[in-house]
Amino acid sequence: MASPLASAVSRRGVLALAGAAALIAALAAKARLDPKTAFLTERPPARWLRTPGDAWLGTRAAGPRFARYRAEFEAGSTGAEAELTLRARSATQAALDGREVLPPGAPTDWRGARSVVLRAGPGRHRLLVVVRAENGPPLLWAEAPGLGLYSGERWQASADGGATWAAAADAQSPPGDGVSGALPSAALGFRATLLMLVPFLALGAVCARRFGRAPDEQALDRLFVVCAAAAWLVLAAAALVFLAPDSGYDASNHVDYAAGLARTLRLPAPGDGWQTFEPPLYYALCVPLWRAAVALGREPAVLMRLPSLLSGFLLGWACRLFVRAARPGKPRLALAAGLFGWFWPASLTLAQAPGCTPLAGALTALFLAACARQAAASNAPRARDAAALGALLGAALLAKSTAILAVPPGLLLLAGPARKLPRARRGEAAALFAAAALAAGGWFYVRSWILYGAPFIGGWNPERGILWWQDPGYRTAGDFLRFGAALARPFYAGLNGFWDALYSTFWADGWQSGAISLQSLPPRPLDWQAAEVWWALVPTSLLALGAARALRRADAPAGAALLGAAGGVAALAWMCLAVPIYSILKASYLLGLGPLFALLLVDGLEEATGKARLGAWAGLVAWAAVSFRAALPL
Repeated sequence: MASPLASAVSRRGVLALAGAAALIAALAAKARLDPKTAFLTERPPARWLRTPGDAWLGTRAAGPRFARYRAEFEAGSTGAEAELTLRARSATQAALDGREVLPPGAPTDWRGARSVVLRAGPGRHRLLVVVRAENGPPLLWAEAPGLGLYSGERWQASADGGATWAAAADAQSPPGDGVSGALPSAALGFRATLLMLVPFLALGAVCARRFGRAPDEQALDRLFVVCAAAAWLVLAAAALVFLAPDSGYDASNHVDYAAGLARTLRLPAPGDGWQTFEPPLYYALCVPLWRAAVALGREPAVLMRLPSLLSGFLLGWACRLFVRAARPGKPRLALAAGLFGWFWPASLTLAQAPGCTPLAGALTALFLAACARQAAASNAPRARDAAALGALLGAALLAKSTAILAVPPGLLLLAGPARKLPRARRGEAAALFAAAALAAGGWFYVRSWILYGAPFIGGWNPERGILWWQDPGYRTAGDFLRFGAALARPFYAGLNGFWDALYSTFWADGWQSGAISLQSLPPRPLDWQAAEVWWALVPTSLLALGAARALRRADAPAGAALLGAAGGVAALAWMCLAVPIYSILKASYLLGLGPLFALLLVDGLEEATGKARLGAWAGLVAWAAVSFRAALPL
């Protein structure tokens, strides 16, 4: 008979494979079948084409865009007749030797085909195709097999009405950004920082050697908390003094939301402003800060950083609380969890700017920590415990909808305590949990559903009445299969695809806090930022080891960490496909899952032994030092 542990491993392995297969199938179905999904399907030998040039990192206004594509072919001495098939985003018009052969028009689905028979006499001919796209790039796929004509490298494109022509670009290849080439590479940053990090490598090795003796572990843990608090005070002071008021993603729009709330004392509609689709908790907290700044003649954005900075520190604390509950009696693991949570680049830079994401991340992380603490308790949960957990989740949802990602792992953690209750009381506890969550924050989504027809409204939803888009404006299979650009040139590497975007924003400020030009980059050391992605290979390896270990552990925290981390990445992959703009790909949406990543990381540390564990600790301390210096605006 198989042991319980073997059975748990078997179940988790099967569930992991089944979940991955289900996600791939769902993404493939959406890409192939959903007419609203801008996904380019390969149909060789013809290739999808776009106009040449780098991606524009700003926001593009709504409206039609045009492109012209042309190619020449030889019909032979007797002429030729062949069917031309066009697929485009979205309307097309074709002319042969200056004579219109296909009038303007579009199929019901932009990926559908339009066809026309070309009749060409002897000699050389020129085919011209005009593409018109609404709120997206004008792309073209064309073939006329009877003429040996396939859209590809021999085609030319023009984006200015035919005034200038250049070789058409392959739409399957990622565009450049025009900025990262002038910024340091990861190798250059690593070499520039290596010697300066020798003391931190030695410090990590010394600390690791002293682990195992309880008094030393406790002392090191207390010293670390003091050092981390001091580091965050330095970070906060530098952010308040040296960062420009408009530094950070949509900083001025976050200020406008709080200003409108302060003036009207009513919730705005999703289309009233650029950020008014967000839940109101952060902005309500900022109302007195906005009023104080106005009264003092100061920039409101500066004071509105205070909740974000406090939230960033609380996120690190929640990681410690989670690991303390999940792995009791091991202060060294709580210390490692704090290293991750307090010096996680995705949190460090975002916490220095106004916005609701850090607050949502902190509240979501505290919810998960409370769930882990409840799961570790020996006694059955009380009614007030269920209500408190529900209220904490509701508050996180009232800060940002990404808190929903914590529900599956949180419920998995609470399943154990629920089994301690009599069957009659389980329903009561669940009802109290749901009622408290609804009262604290769920009401906002019910209101949105009633007034606007959907519980969750994103900034990209056309129902807001604010139409816009960003490059690339479409997805390809390569976006989910490529990786490596983030390890070479991490800045704006996310244009290369999903995995590079995830890595460069998880372990660095890959999008440079929303800056779109060299002149608007935040004043943080570029060489240290570039070095982050190589030093981050240490915690990345530990996360992988921890995930592998979670498949072999029968405890609920490991299962919840695996479920939550995988669910968060899956949600980002789905959004990547559904919303084909580059700025949607940010690891900051996963901030609330920080405690789960922290547990996987510390489990990875426990998996390492001997010199490998010593090296892992040394590398982890050095990585934390790099992350802190890279985020410091000095």
